Amino acid sequence: MGEESPPAAADSPPREKEDSASFKRAWAGARDAATSCRCAHLCLASHANVSRALVDAIAKAAVFQTAGKPFGDANDLVAKLATDLVAKLMKFADDAENGKSGLAPNLADLAAWINEWVTGKRSFFGEFGAMWSKEKQTEAVERVRQDVARGECWPAADRERVSRELLLRYDRGKVAHCEEAFATEDELFEHKKKCAFRPTQCPNEGCMEVHGANVAAAHDAQCPHKIVKCPNACDSTNVTRRALKMHVDLECPRRPVTCPFAPFGCASHVYAGTLRAHMKEHAHDHVADLAKRVGRMSDAAEKTEAKVAEMAVALADVGPNLGKVGNLSKELFDTTAKATIVEKGLLDLEKLVVSMGKALANLEVQVKQQRKDIGIVMTAVDRVAKETAGNSAAIAKLASPDAAAGSNGKK
Repeated sequence: MGEESPPAAADSPPREKEDSASFKRAWAGARDAATSCRCAHLCLASHANVSRALVDAIAKAAVFQTAGKPFGDANDLVAKLATDLVAKLMKFADDAENGKSGLAPNLADLAAWINEWVTGKRSFFGEFGAMWSKEKQTEAVERVRQDVARGECWPAADRERVSRELLLRYDRGKVAHCEEAFATEDELFEHKKKCAFRPTQCPNEGCMEVHGANVAAAHDAQCPHKIVKCPNACDSTNVTRRALKMHVDLECPRRPVTCPFAPFGCASHVYAGTLRAHMKEHAHDHVADLAKRVGRMSDAAEKTEAKVAEMAVALADVGPNLGKVGNLSKELFDTTAKATIVEKGLLDLEKLVVSMGKALANLEVQVKQQRKDIGIVMTAVDRVAKETAGNSAAIAKLASPDAAAGSNGKK
């Protein structure tokens, strides 16, 4: 025998029957009240990564599905593949939330399931085509990816909405979005001003990127528009990171340069901004170095010319000897042994003449080069003389008469 319900109190008002419409209104009001003071910021970089992963996955799947089909157009499959991919990802998230998969969904699972879905779209013809033309397949994927990224075949607004929803569904650890709730709107307002995921405009002039505050430092560390210090510690204060290399290589006044007179003995360390002052300050030293160089080159030229003269004399002596050996060869031709010796001697003499001729030619080349070098040096002397016109007395003192005579002698 079942228990009877206790009678209602006589003074209690009768319960009104709550209809469906009033219940829904009350539920909606409670939901709005619960969420109206909740932060909804998310990591813009993570959002962009999810969107990019979806675009790449659909582009690859579309190319895989049309590989080997002469009249197949990958763009025609984008809408269908997008619907299929989003449905699969939402189902994976629902199964995880309901405990069917035994896992709590996270962003790593999202990336893994996207890759698994792409792998499942490979076909026999797709694999066969990839073996023969990997480069063409990559170009096709990139072409479809650009079309999808522009919003063709899959509206960009829908893609961004889906990317946001997937990020919220899979980011259970709240490492890429904020859901913190507050009792009042004022508290929420104060939180949003310092939320780690609040949108932030890059402060560097010329940069238009908007990112989350959580990645602001990382962006600033590589922003091409950021003003940076020159590694040469020059006084420039407006060098951007993207222009730094050009500044250091071509514009920086403290970049190291080589003195034009370094080949003649100047060993000073000079900067681009101080080169002109260095040239004026060390003009006397440069002229002295040039004078010494001219003297050494004149001595070397004289020695070379002496060797050439000696070689010419030697060749003149060899000529008559060759004629004598030729006559002797004819006279002793009847004796085989003597003829062999004479022929060998003749060959040796001919080789000697050839080698002496080559040596003479080399010496003549050296003489010409030395004369050319002396001409270059004298040109440099003229340039220094023009730059230091006011110091003509000092230049005349350093350019000794002996050096001048040596240079005239070589001509």
